[in-house]
Formats: sequence, C-alpha cells, structure tokens
Amino acid sequence: MIAADLFHDPDRRSYASMPEADALTEQGALQEAALVDVRFDPTTGSVGLLFDLRGAIQLRDASVALLIARGVSRFEWTNERSRPGRTWHAITGSIPENSDGRFSLMLGFASDAELRLEAEGAEFYVGDMAGMDGAPPDFVEDDDETIRAGMPNWTWTFVPTAATFLDPMNR
Repeated sequence: MIAADLFHDPDRRSYASMPEADALTEQGALQEAALVDVRFDPTTGSVGLLFDLRGAIQLRDASVALLIARGVSRFEWTNERSRPGRTWHAITGSIPENSDGRFSLMLGFASDAELRLEAEGAEFYVGDMAGMDGAPPDFVEDDDETIRAGMPNWTWTFVPTAATFLDPMNR
C-alpha cells in the first residue's frame, strides 16, 4: 500500500499494535522527528502529517510515521522566520491532549515554526519506506531532486509496523 491509502483503508485497524512511543498520548513522543509533508482532505475533514523518524529520539524502530487527524476543526501553521527554500523542520516539542472528547496536538519546531490542530479523533502509524534507512539528505549541499528523492512521500510504499487509534469520545 502507499502511505496515502491509510486515509481511506477500511482495514487500517489491523495494524493496531503499540509503538515505542505514542504521539497521540505521550508528550515528547515525536522529539527530533521531522515533519516533511502535510495532506489535507477537505471532503472528509482529515489532515495527515508525514514524519521522517531518522533523527527521532523515542521512535527508533521505524523510519517513517504518519498521524491522521479526523474531524479536524482547527489546523494552524505559524512560522516567524519563514524563508524561501527547503527547511528541515525538526520537532523540539510535541504535546498531545485528549480532553472534552477532543484530540489536540501542538508541535514546536527548531525552525521557530509551530503547528496546532484539533480534531474529533486521530490515528498514529509507524513503519518503513524503502530508501529511508540511510541519513537524511543534506538540505544545504544537495540539490532539490536529491532532497525529494531522500524524503518520505505519501505516494511511496509504506509498511506499517504499529498503529494506535484515538476515537471520538461521547460527550
């Protein structure tokens, strides 16, 4: 399957298994992972976050993670020092919260950016993509084609090894 298939895969719960750290419930679970792409599906109110785990502190057994939030009511990206060109967005803080029947997540980045989202529920997958076993590309020295070829992508084959699910709670 390709990574994007998890947005609509009716059998996605078959991957349920506890990862080393759970980004849906554990503060700091995504520490030093890098956010590499975001996908928004307005028809279903879903947002997917794609992470490169090659630098992650807590998630060492997989190369890639995906977080899919469902029933999204808030998605906000702020970047005080935004500039043209590619930036490695390493996570310096990840704070999930589950209260009042809602899931929220705040991610802080070394690049002075911040991501916040709120949703009815969420899913967190870890696994592997071919070619993600070496070091990440060099964002200073490598050309754009080399960088893109060395980063996880929604259209690449993804093999989930663990997944957690946070369903909407009754209010």
